[in-house]
Amino acid sequence: MLKLAFDKIHKWDVLLAREVFSWTGQKVLDRFFYLLSRTGDGPLYAAIAFFSLLVDPERGRLFFAAMALAFAINVPIYSLIKRKVKRGRPFTEVQGVHFLIAPPDQFSFPSGHTAGAFVFFALVHIFYPELSWWTLGWASLVGFSRVYLGVHYPSDILAGIVLGLTSTRLAVVFLGVS
Repeated sequence: MLKLAFDKIHKWDVLLAREVFSWTGQKVLDRFFYLLSRTGDGPLYAAIAFFSLLVDPERGRLFFAAMALAFAINVPIYSLIKRKVKRGRPFTEVQGVHFLIAPPDQFSFPSGHTAGAFVFFALVHIFYPELSWWTLGWASLVGFSRVYLGVHYPSDILAGIVLGLTSTRLAVVFLGVS
């Protein structure tokens, strides 16, 4: 029964990945999603966390601590899941899909870029709610870009969202942030 469910999900993943990838080949879009995806690589999070310490010392300290803890929770869980699931990337399994960005490793589930982007979104939502809509849009586009670039399936993105939000929730509960 479980295998049947996973087979159905994979079938939809392949169909959606092919559809999204069929939009590639337009230089402006390809470049836009490449650059957008790169914003989710990690250094930007650290830079913004340090910047928050400078411009908003009181909230910034807690924002910085929550971000550090959320990523300390997120990264090992993400790595463990990747090693256990070992799902190949779309460009290795789906005919007509190739990568437009070099993948960081050989496995796709879950999307680490999406998990990180949603950690960032959730923390901004908690500490700087006036920026929530911007960061939600950005985080969603980072996830979409990973499918567009041929390195993730849609369900990898959904799993990344769940992982990022869960990691953030655990971090803020541990720190006593309401």
